[in-house]
Amino acid sequence: MKQFIRNQDMEAVQLDSEWVILNTEAYTVTKINELGGCCWSLLENPCTIPSLIKSLQTDYQVEDELSFEDMESFLSELIKYGLIDYVN
Repeated sequence: MKQFIRNQDMEAVQLDSEWVILNTEAYTVTKINELGGCCWSLLENPCTIPSLIKSLQTDYQVEDELSFEDMESFLSELIKYGLIDYVN
């Protein structure tokens, strides 16, 4: 199963319920919501989609149903913006 990890040259800060991530190589800024910020924190270490979903539901008391497809879509967007990558 694919594993994902955040890229090292990123700066992130939480502002109220949102996170702002600066890609220092591409000079881009990406804003994500609080749940996305929780995912960002977890991606400090390699994670699979099922492990991310399980951690969010357990550690962050996310009660809403998180679908594999929604998480996959979110991670695809982060890859597109150069914020995360696949683990080799």
